[in-house]
Amino acid sequence: MDITARVRDLADKVQHQLPRVQTEEATKLALINPFIREVLGYDTTDLSEVVPEYTADVGVKKGEKVDYAILQDGAPLILIEAKKAGVRLHEEEPSQLYRYFTTTPSAQFGIYTDGTKYLFYSDLEKDNLMDRRPFLILDLLDPDPASVEEVGRFVKSEFNPEEIRASATDLKYTRAIKTELQQEMTNPSEEFVKLLMGRVYSGVKTRAKIDQFTAMSRRAARQLIRDELRGTLNTALAQGDSASEADPASDLGPSTEETEDEIITTEAELTGLYAVKAILHDIVEPQRVTLRDSKRASFVILDNTQRRPVCRFWFGRKQKYLGVFDENKKETRLPIDNVDEIFAHADALRATAARYV
Repeated sequence: MDITARVRDLADKVQHQLPRVQTEEATKLALINPFIREVLGYDTTDLSEVVPEYTADVGVKKGEKVDYAILQDGAPLILIEAKKAGVRLHEEEPSQLYRYFTTTPSAQFGIYTDGTKYLFYSDLEKDNLMDRRPFLILDLLDPDPASVEEVGRFVKSEFNPEEIRASATDLKYTRAIKTELQQEMTNPSEEFVKLLMGRVYSGVKTRAKIDQFTAMSRRAARQLIRDELRGTLNTALAQGDSASEADPASDLGPSTEETEDEIITTEAELTGLYAVKAILHDIVEPQRVTLRDSKRASFVILDNTQRRPVCRFWFGRKQKYLGVFDENKKETRLPIDNVDEIFAHADALRATAARYV
């Protein structure tokens, strides 16, 4: 089973178990142990591979224990600090993990987790001193395909610390730059606005002008995202039409012989998801908007539950439809030919999402 299937299966189990997880010990038992065993491929019952409550003496403190140590040739290479499910990890620095990492010279990676989100750290900036920023984040409630692929490097059969570290610096700073760009496009800083003004405006940068350009920069960013989505989705939809015309059987929907493993999320569906995220970005956090795929159609949902459907994509036939829902969750299918028609129904999608906020 490949890493994508492993993560998908565990994500389904996490969704099922999460409402029952009330303590840190329950988090370890129901969420973290399965991650180590089923995703990373280590035997959690073999103390030569995984040691729970690993002793890592810190300075004058003796008997300090890290929740897990994953060993290679008897030496701990990965340290894991666990928190109770639901802890907002980005608001609490993994201070214990910092200390354990420093006092365990063989350690090359640290993982900070609440069982649903996994933050991966290393010592990329200074040897034996864990970085303050993770280089990789995996969120099982909204797994990003690129992150899932990188987590595949940590699977026991594929684990190569040197190769991971070689790519970790690029991952870390690319993610940091992406975060900064997202922030500037959503809420541009005065420094960024002045930079843009210097390139397009030759007048005096008064406070009134800075405020005016701040608003224009925000609008320009939204328009840029929308234009990019339009171009990408138009291309994806056109490619989908070509495929249907080339293969008449594709217009009949999935074969009765298909299994769940044959469900394929198409480029059109993914790009449609990004379009809906863009439409809803000012009322719903983007990570709350996810895709739930099936063989006939795919739902765009909030909070990873089909009890909160935003819309549905019917992209498996030559004529594609956008399914929108009223207050009673009754679906109406609207024919679409290009991304402009999805954005034309932005008000309906916003109204639907607002009912769940």
